[in-house]
Amino acid sequence: MSANTVKHGGGGGSGHRGVVNACAFSPDGRRIVSASSDATLKIWDATTGRCEATLRGHGRLVYDCAFSPDGRRIVSASWDKTLRIWDVATGTCEATLKGHHDPVFACAFSPDGRRIVSVGSDCTVRLWNVETAKSMASLKGHRDNVYCCDFSPDGRRVVSASSDRTLKVWDVETGDCQMTLEGHAHNVFACHFSPDGRSILSGSWDKTLRLWDAATGSCEATFEGHQGPIVACHFSPDGRQVLSASWDRTLKIWDTATAACELTLEGHSEPVYSCGFSPDGTLVVSSGSDDSIKVWNATTGQCEMTLEGHHEPILACAFSPDGRRVVAPNYDETLSVWDVASGRCELTLRGHRRLIHACAFSPDGRRVLSASWDKTLKLWDADTGTCLMTLEGHHGPVFSCAFSPGGRRIVSASWDQTIKFWNAETGACEMTLEGDHGPVYGCVFSPDGRHVISSSSDEALRLWDAETGRFIATLKGL
Repeated sequence: MSANTVKHGGGGGSGHRGVVNACAFSPDGRRIVSASSDATLKIWDATTGRCEATLRGHGRLVYDCAFSPDGRRIVSASWDKTLRIWDVATGTCEATLKGHHDPVFACAFSPDGRRIVSVGSDCTVRLWNVETAKSMASLKGHRDNVYCCDFSPDGRRVVSASSDRTLKVWDVETGDCQMTLEGHAHNVFACHFSPDGRSILSGSWDKTLRLWDAATGSCEATFEGHQGPIVACHFSPDGRQVLSASWDRTLKIWDTATAACELTLEGHSEPVYSCGFSPDGTLVVSSGSDDSIKVWNATTGQCEMTLEGHHEPILACAFSPDGRRVVAPNYDETLSVWDVASGRCELTLRGHRRLIHACAFSPDGRRVLSASWDKTLKLWDADTGTCLMTLEGHHGPVFSCAFSPGGRRIVSASWDQTIKFWNAETGACEMTLEGDHGPVYGCVFSPDGRHVISSSSDEALRLWDAETGRFIATLKGL
């Protein structure tokens, strides 16, 4: 296969219109399935790069996907708290699995295809019967979000990885936790059994991979070399190599026996979220927040094909108070200020280090406010583009921001489950509100500035007193 970029137009052949969170080869290596933040899955021809089908049904972004061992089905996991089982031949949804109380982050078929394991932000590991689409067990023990799961090759055990910095190995029949693997210094995002079932591989926010003895739980090796969090990892089909994907925008192929890095695959322009070997071990597939899927030669490290054709989504936009300008964030971590009459870009605001989720003009139109995945807010001069100040204090991505009606205060909402009030002149944090039971996605002042309303992942709106921070009421039933 020669180097090739496959770009699709509209219709059934178009690419994803959002971050590609996961990808996987079919058991025969002829197809690739991908899962995206655009709430769809796509099935691709692994040779030509043609999109064969788009699977629609999830109500929110899709985090993970996997083929069944016989290649006839796909399972997907979504932010909408459900899993779905799809018929590959027809693209129809066969069943929706409901039971998780929060977003589902990962899923996998058992080796015999009769069971599914799933994990999510409700801190549980769930086992499902594929034929009945019913939950068989809910395994509890992790203290925080569970990000990854995998069956052992004999189907008797499951391993799970959590942001509580541990991995747990579970007995499928009894539901008992057989062992807890501790050693990572930060959240553990990825885990997989080796093909022979004797080892477990894990990847962590601490930028390392660890190889564990699946019988004793002892750490046998640590793989170091990535410059960012490792969010996905896999063994090669023969178990001799290890593949990892990182937020440092690279993939690495390692020698399992020596923990030496053999190849670094560079080509993604944004963090890489998912990766996997082809069934014969000759190819690697990867996807990331640059909205693309890449196929690599596992021997040379050359990118042989890129599946794309998307349009990057615009996450926010806002008019200036006089209606003459618009501000909107770009996917390259900048904001653009546009003249509405001419359509000309007047300013590009640079300074954030991650994706920008929200933006707003001040009531007098002289400043621009932005909120980013880099955990900060920034205030900009709307005429010169100069960054006036950076507001730091959130411990997670900032999803929403707004000025008070008078422009003297700022409110922000974050993944860290808090709302913060800031002094717009000094940048000081005046107050932090805690009470939402999950990431907070939206916040806005009332027209008189006396109240703030917030929205969060628990499907509730909350009303707050903007002066005292006192919680007033929960509005639920949307």
